[in-house]
Amino acid sequence: GFVTEKDAGERFSEVFAAGYLQLAVPRVGGSILIGDFVIESGKGLMFWRSSGVTKGGDVLGVAKPAETSVDPYRSTDENNFFRGVAFQKNLGPLSFNGFFSNKWLNGSRNEAGIITSLDSDGLFRIESELNTRHTVREIMLGGLISVKPFDGFLATVKASRVTLSHPAVLSRYKKFSGRHTDL
Repeated sequence: GFVTEKDAGERFSEVFAAGYLQLAVPRVGGSILIGDFVIESGKGLMFWRSSGVTKGGDVLGVAKPAETSVDPYRSTDENNFFRGVAFQKNLGPLSFNGFFSNKWLNGSRNEAGIITSLDSDGLFRIESELNTRHTVREIMLGGLISVKPFDGFLATVKASRVTLSHPAVLSRYKKFSGRHTDL
């Protein structure tokens, strides 16, 4: 799949593009996704989107998040996705997911090269906006292991490591500074 998006006032060289190739490998009970993807898992702070909540025909029942999954990214939002490779393997009640992401972020750096802000509006129309485009590289490696021994019970362990191309001191996130963080 492939999707592009251009905001009003942007040059054609600033078009956002996202795409993916997904391969199912039935012999090993898994799949590989190359390109742009999202990870949805539980209600946690690490990997979840509000669109992951589902509600069935039971109008009095509680809305619940979908099980852990790695899904192709099909949106034009320029921020909330991973770009790289992911795999998913199921072994009965166990599910294994791993991923590697390497993508550019938009932000500002001071004279010393320290990241002072990350931008999420995706607009690149004028010089000051163009100067924030692709200024920070984010590399992320992680994995998830889930077990669902019976219907109604799901436990997931998640781990990831984020590395930025430059040190960061983000005033908006008071506890984040440096180049690495483990989640």
